[in-house]
Amino acid sequence: MGETVNLLIVEDNESDAALVVRQLERAGYTVATARRVDRAAELGAALEACAWSAVLCDYALPGFSPEEALAQVQASGLDLPFVVVSASLADEEAGRLMALGAHDYVHKHDLARLAPALARGLVEARGRRARRHAEDGLR
Repeated sequence: MGETVNLLIVEDNESDAALVVRQLERAGYTVATARRVDRAAELGAALEACAWSAVLCDYALPGFSPEEALAQVQASGLDLPFVVVSASLADEEAGRLMALGAHDYVHKHDLARLAPALARGLVEARGRRARRHAEDGLR
């Protein structure tokens, strides 16, 4: 992969956030920035603080839901892949989150899927940006 990424990680467990970063580095990503947040106010400030490549969000956050995090990212206007990473996510719930706009979900016990999920999200986001740029050029 060899791509450099800036990751915004919505996760209440510091060890789990570090595990996600290590998994992506083992898969060939260079993680230039990884910032962990676990509250809505922190997420809002963080979204403005860096040119993020993607948002990785835990499902089971105390006092802050992945739906709220996703809505906040969408409201920011940033086109970022949003991948839910969880140890306790049922397929039905994952499908519901994807219908709301999450790009993928990965179970924490199967983190080998994280790098391909991130790669797909990054490619799709670049495609959307290129399409918007082309459409703007036609106006």
